[in-house]
Amino acid sequence: MARKRYITKDKVEHQPAAWKAGDVLPEDAVAEARVAAALLADEDGSVMRLALTEGLEPDCFVDKRRRMIVGAVYALVSRGEAAGALAVCQFLDGQGDLEAAGGAAFVVELSNTEFSWVELRTGVRRLVELMHRRRAVLAARGLLDGVLGGDGEVVERFRTMLEEALSAKTASALPPLVPWSDVCLDDEQREVPEELIAGVLHRGGTMMVGGGSKSFKTWMLLDLALAVASGQPWLGFRTTQVPVLYLNMELQRPFFEQRITQIVGIRQVDNPPFYTWNLRGYARDIREMMPLILARVHGLNIGLIVLDPIYKLLGDRDENANGEIADMLNEVGALATRTGAAVLWGHHFSKGNQAGKAAMDRVSGAGAWSRDPDALVTLTPHEQDDHFTMEFVVR
Repeated sequence: MARKRYITKDKVEHQPAAWKAGDVLPEDAVAEARVAAALLADEDGSVMRLALTEGLEPDCFVDKRRRMIVGAVYALVSRGEAAGALAVCQFLDGQGDLEAAGGAAFVVELSNTEFSWVELRTGVRRLVELMHRRRAVLAARGLLDGVLGGDGEVVERFRTMLEEALSAKTASALPPLVPWSDVCLDDEQREVPEELIAGVLHRGGTMMVGGGSKSFKTWMLLDLALAVASGQPWLGFRTTQVPVLYLNMELQRPFFEQRITQIVGIRQVDNPPFYTWNLRGYARDIREMMPLILARVHGLNIGLIVLDPIYKLLGDRDENANGEIADMLNEVGALATRTGAAVLWGHHFSKGNQAGKAAMDRVSGAGAWSRDPDALVTLTPHEQDDHFTMEFVVR
């Protein structure tokens, strides 16, 4: 596993003078080696296309030798020439830089580093992110030194640097452009999110359970959550065991835990990775809750987050206004993206008999409620008492 290390001064001599001995700057030597090796072995240009699409540049490499080698690759490619290990050695030798780049033996050794396509894509993105982080740290350090030293002019100069670094970091957090070579990957090369409920829900996806008032929605959500936390089937669907966080915003804690105990007794679940957060009386706008949730799930590898019920997170929004609900569900989507977990919630039906309506038209409020989630499950009362008809709508 790559570790954060102290970077020696020779590695960052190209960086601003704000660097000081002992500063800890983030790097990933393993990713640097894999990406550099891929660029040296790039016969069809697919690696370079990926690198350019993601914003990779030689300065993404902290190690001076790898930085020089990658710089040579970029120079050769820009001239329309091959950029294998031999060509890079010849180019660096012609520039008088071969020894500074580690010599021919190091170039050949680097070119033999093993990598997979998945590791390559992940590595490129990580190197770009780390470069922006280093620039932000150095710019901030320079600003601090200037202010503490009483140099008024330095404030404006480093303020601009800091804004540029932070702007670049923000841009790098957005999804990259996807080149055609990545769109048409073979299935075994494509990264597919882990499937939590077979054919229904993946990690990073969203799902809503809709039903009328007192239609056992919480029972359904709890049973689903405990099935996933224990890896047991749910209504006949195979599940993958992952840690689960359940936000209970409606029931008093004793009654909520009584329901859990009853389901656990039936399922015979033994100490699953199941976390509850009792927020009755504490729920607030989802934008205010987002950082609190992110802080609570940090380090737990949560795979499923349950929001029950979601209307408690509306804040001042009108559940009948499409724009306001779309805005709220964008936050739910962001929660799924930032945690890597699937997000599941319950919502109520509108008043009256819903049996004659399509499944997507039964929930109360704006149409965005039904259009946004990746999976929708509805619980509609059956003509037989205490029985319900379940319908699934998935993308």
